[in-house]
Amino acid sequence: MLEHPDPFTNLGKIVACYPMTGPEGKVDTMFIGRALNGWHWNFDLGKLKEEPEAILDRIINDRHSAAPDEDRLAWIDRMWGNRKEGYNTARSQFLQVLRGVSESREPKRENWREGIVWTNLLKIAPYGSNPSQKMVKMIGDASLELILAEIAAFKPRNIICLSVMVWARNLLDSGKIDYEIERNGKYLEFAGDVSFNSAPPLRFVVMPHPQTRSSKLMIEEIKQVLNG
Repeated sequence: MLEHPDPFTNLGKIVACYPMTGPEGKVDTMFIGRALNGWHWNFDLGKLKEEPEAILDRIINDRHSAAPDEDRLAWIDRMWGNRKEGYNTARSQFLQVLRGVSESREPKRENWREGIVWTNLLKIAPYGSNPSQKMVKMIGDASLELILAEIAAFKPRNIICLSVMVWARNLLDSGKIDYEIERNGKYLEFAGDVSFNSAPPLRFVVMPHPQTRSSKLMIEEIKQVLNG
């Protein structure tokens, strides 16, 4: 009988996700994506056994090269509209939605990044692509435990999964749905109050990934269902 290959075999470079927060403060909204397919640094899987503490330290503490300060989301503004070599964050529909929703929460706030957290459902991924189904199966339970720990630590009032329901289903099923809002809109897949680990309920929203979709319409639909 042929053995199934290890999904990590010959994977090459790996990127790991650690929650990225704006300036310190009470968290209003947690945005959850699917998985990073690139980042400003990565590591070789073979080195994980050789230097696990060093790699973990970089995952937790390293800042984006465009934002060396404590605000781990400042790089979004610094590269917004970038026309030089490198990434133009304004072209990302995911970041357009993240920024647009946050700005709408408190329009008079000077820094839209205050009170938000950005994380991902899957915590590691191949550099340059999404995890394979075999990889998802192998790391799914551990990633879910980390997401639940992040929710407990940050205590957001709202969670927005920009992932599509297929990706968000395990997280939603791990909580208790206290109230579901009737879906009304082109993109909204779920909205309601969900409690995790017996904590007070929070507003939970599931939308498709913004790529190829109208970010303006997605922002408007999200705004209508968030906790005030």
